[in-house]
Amino acid sequence: MKNILRSLILAVLFVLALSSVSAESPDPVIEEFRLTRSTDTPSVTLELLRLGDDWYFCQDAGIPGKTDPALVQDLGRIISQYHMAAWNGFRETEPDVLDGEMFSLFIRFSDGSEIAAYGDNAFPDHYFEATGEIDALLRDIPLSPAGALPGEYCYEGEGFGGDFTITISEDKSFTFTEGYLSSYLGHGEWFQEGARLFLEEGESPFRRFVFMPTVDALFYLADESAAFPYVQAPDHARFNKVSQENGSVIADFTFQSFDGGGPEYSVRIDDPSVLSCTKYHQYDAGSEGTPGASYTVIFTFVGLKPGETRVTVLEKSSSSTHEYPFSAHVDQWGNITLNPCY
Repeated sequence: MKNILRSLILAVLFVLALSSVSAESPDPVIEEFRLTRSTDTPSVTLELLRLGDDWYFCQDAGIPGKTDPALVQDLGRIISQYHMAAWNGFRETEPDVLDGEMFSLFIRFSDGSEIAAYGDNAFPDHYFEATGEIDALLRDIPLSPAGALPGEYCYEGEGFGGDFTITISEDKSFTFTEGYLSSYLGHGEWFQEGARLFLEEGESPFRRFVFMPTVDALFYLADESAAFPYVQAPDHARFNKVSQENGSVIADFTFQSFDGGGPEYSVRIDDPSVLSCTKYHQYDAGSEGTPGASYTVIFTFVGLKPGETRVTVLEKSSSSTHEYPFSAHVDQWGNITLNPCY
């Protein structure tokens, strides 16, 4: 009887141990997937990227859009079925073939493991079966409508004494300001590669900021980016697109100053729920960083809701402070009227 009881106890403990291992060892989840295939026609890139609990898909340089998590599970099944983990490290070329196919593959999982492979007319086992199913699976995803770029984007967190905004322009330039307390105006050129948007400041110090754009926001990829000068935005921080339907923008409220003694300007808004303001510094060409460099202070206003408020521009120098009051009116369409108060 003791032997039977001992066997039962051991069996129960064995089952509990198996359950514990299963619960603590879930299958790794796809965090990032990118497949590029090219033949004698232009290459096609299919890309998935995970942000939190959501996955975003884009084809080539389109705007990523949310996709069904069930599709990611199907993709994981294909990776497992064709033993694609064994492809990791594959890098072969067949130079004697003039017309054929070239591919590159990168997959990153939640446990930190990766699969990276490249081939030029040379392929790992089950390549065509696996990529054929992947192509059929991902090509059926409806593409997200375009429209994320250009525009103005506002950080959903706390800026440096005000709104942290990024402006993406049609001419491939960008600017950013981290808040009213920041005297720094970031600027440079932007470009897209696949599901990523790159903002590069070309002057010293060189900095690159990487985002994933969607139709209504930019998601900051901190692990792939330089840090901003003042605001420590976390990985996947969201910058929401400012809707021009909710507010008209004026950007011609300007003042002149210079480094090393020029007046400092700031804005005070009595009711910030009616109106918001972003401050920029724009240096004359080639003058930034030189002693006494002149610059233009630009205040950009956005109407947030219909209403009236008072706006005061403060001019502070070493010897005095002046205040310039304005009455601000925002109508039902978001149009802004600023009039000086005499």
